Amino acid sequence: MDYIQMTLDDWLSIKKELEEELRGAAAGFVRIGYLLRKIDETEGYKNDGSKSLAEWAKDNYGLSATAVSRFVAINKKYSIDGYSDQLRLEYAQYGSAKLSEMLALPDSDLEMVSPELKREDIREIKKFNKEAAKEEAKAEEPAANQREEPHEEHHEEQAPQAAAAPELPDVLPEHKWIIEFFRENKEIMNDLYSSKAFAEWNVDGMKEIVNPSGARTYRHRMTMVSMMEARIMVKVFPKSPAPMSWDGFFQIAWDIFSERVEGKNTYRNVFGENETAKSEAEPKKAEPAAGKTEPETPIAPAQKEPPTIEDNNEKPVSAIAEESAQEETEEPEQVEIDEILPAPEEPDPMRDLKDRFTAELNSLRVMLDCENFSGMAQSIERLEHLRIKMAGMAASKWSED
Repeated sequence: MDYIQMTLDDWLSIKKELEEELRGAAAGFVRIGYLLRKIDETEGYKNDGSKSLAEWAKDNYGLSATAVSRFVAINKKYSIDGYSDQLRLEYAQYGSAKLSEMLALPDSDLEMVSPELKREDIREIKKFNKEAAKEEAKAEEPAANQREEPHEEHHEEQAPQAAAAPELPDVLPEHKWIIEFFRENKEIMNDLYSSKAFAEWNVDGMKEIVNPSGARTYRHRMTMVSMMEARIMVKVFPKSPAPMSWDGFFQIAWDIFSERVEGKNTYRNVFGENETAKSEAEPKKAEPAAGKTEPETPIAPAQKEPPTIEDNNEKPVSAIAEESAQEETEEPEQVEIDEILPAPEEPDPMRDLKDRFTAELNSLRVMLDCENFSGMAQSIERLEHLRIKMAGMAASKWSED
């Protein structure tokens, strides 16, 4: 096979152009939905002898009724004023597949989603809503339907891993997930409390340890958490999501664990060795290395290496519009095209600063809405710090030119 030589600049330019085209697909979906709505409202399909928009779209373009419905729904939800051919600015960084997945989320849950969040994380939020609703309905069933369950519940309360819980300070119900998050992430806990960032209370540095990929989700029973660059959103079903600052997260964790924090020994001091019983009850995986007595819980950040790019050229747009309508168990494993682009080998520092500035500004707006004035002061300081860095970088570039 002959290989075509290209410079690094050519390669980065091609990737940038491809990324722009792929992201532009979201705007194309909005325009398609707008045109379909116009045809439906004016009954333009009758000009071709069709009886309905769905019939016309199927005969002329091979679009199923489901695809037509989703194009229309995307336009209604994400276009300017809900009826135009232009994508709303706040959704410009999302891919079309992510926007399609987000259709099933309540409007309040859209605050739990950011462009960095992966498609499977959005699906996890959807799955949480379904399963939490079932759990809530089950809890509300008449007591007569649950008479045979007490023995099992009593047995579960005797589980060894629950022994450590009474030793920890009491926390609000909406904060219990923090304990379980660290219980399931041993390495993160030990790395955090042995880090220089923790010693200096450097929130950005601590955030890099807990959320290195910039976006992740975590679920504990009736609580769903979305960790993003600027903030954390916590949803305790059936309530709407509530914002939590990263500084607030670390402060609550410190209030809970402070008496047992000891660098790399923190996890053992907090949860003890009996946590091994929890892993033994689960299906066994590969045997640990010799000498290792306690299985390590894998950290859950996003994939570091991008999956192989599949050929999407022959895939009709109707397939993309229909994908998220199927159940997760029924559809083949697919990767959204937005996510398979590897990060540039030489990132643009100015663009990174602008992204951080935008994220911090969005966080400030959330704090303002929630009247979190103490958090606003810190956010304003970070904005000013970023502004100074961008101004210095711009001045340096101008002097070089």
